[in-house]
Amino acid sequence: MATARQLARALREDPLEVVVDARERLAERGEMRAKREHGGGFMPWPPCPYAEDPDWLPRLHDACGWPSPCPEGERFEALWLEVMQPFSARGIELGRGAFAGWGDGEPGVVRAVWCAARHLRPAKVVETGVARGITSRFILEALRENGGGELWSIDRPPLRRPDLYAQIGAAVPPELRSAWTYVKGSSRRRLRPLLRRLGPIDLFVHDSRHSGRNLRYELETARNAVRDGGVLVADDVDLNCALHRFTEAHPRDEVFVCPAQPLKPDPGRQNDRGVFGVVVKRGGR
Repeated sequence: MATARQLARALREDPLEVVVDARERLAERGEMRAKREHGGGFMPWPPCPYAEDPDWLPRLHDACGWPSPCPEGERFEALWLEVMQPFSARGIELGRGAFAGWGDGEPGVVRAVWCAARHLRPAKVVETGVARGITSRFILEALRENGGGELWSIDRPPLRRPDLYAQIGAAVPPELRSAWTYVKGSSRRRLRPLLRRLGPIDLFVHDSRHSGRNLRYELETARNAVRDGGVLVADDVDLNCALHRFTEAHPRDEVFVCPAQPLKPDPGRQNDRGVFGVVVKRGGR
C-alpha cells in the first residue's frame, strides 16, 4: 500500500494515472474474489491451466516460415550474458518481483521476442512494460542488426518506488536510444492513441499489468494494429485465463503456449516456471 506521502506525490505528478491505477486495482481484486468463490484460492496461484508446448520454438519458426533450427540462438546466448553482466557486477537483483513487485524479462520470453524481431524485420514494434529494459534492449539490438526499425515502449513508473526511477530502461545503452521512444504512462491511457498515430505495426509485446482485464484489453487493442502475419507476445499468461478468451475470439490465429525460463527460482511459487504466449495473426480483424 502506498504511503500518504507517495500518494500525494503521485497525485501532483499525474492525477489521471492515480485514478487509472485505482480502477485497475479494483478490477484485479474483483478477479481475485471471483477466483476465491470458485475455490481457486488467492491470485495469482493456482495458475490458469494452459497446455504448454515444449516444442514451441521450432513450431513457431515452421509456422512463420522462419529458418529452423533458428540461426539466432548463439547470438541470443552471447547477448544475454552481455546484458546481464553490468547488473551482476553492481549487485542488482533481477527476476520475478525484483522491480517493485514486477519482474524483468526472462530468457524464455525474451528469446521469443528476439526471434520475432530478427525474423520479422519489423519497422514498428510496440511493447508495454519496461522495468530495467531487458526486453527493450533485445528488441533494439535486433532492430540495429536488421538495419532499421523503431520501438515504442509504454510504462508507468512504480507508484511506491521513486528510488527505482533511475533504473527504468537501464539495460538500454545510449547508442540504441535513437530508435527508442519511451512513452510514460499506463497502457490504458497510452496504447490506443499511440497505435492510432503509428498505423499498422509488426510486433507487439505485453509485459505490463497481468490482470485478465488488462491482458485482454492490450491484446485486442494491439491485434487491430498488428499486420497479418505479425506477432503478439504476452508474458505470464497463466496468471489469468484472458488468453483463452482471446484465442476463442480469433480462431484463425496461430497460438503457441510456451513454458517460461525463470531467471531465478522462487520456491514460494507452486509452479515456478510460468507460461507465456505467442500469437501469429492470421487474417483480418
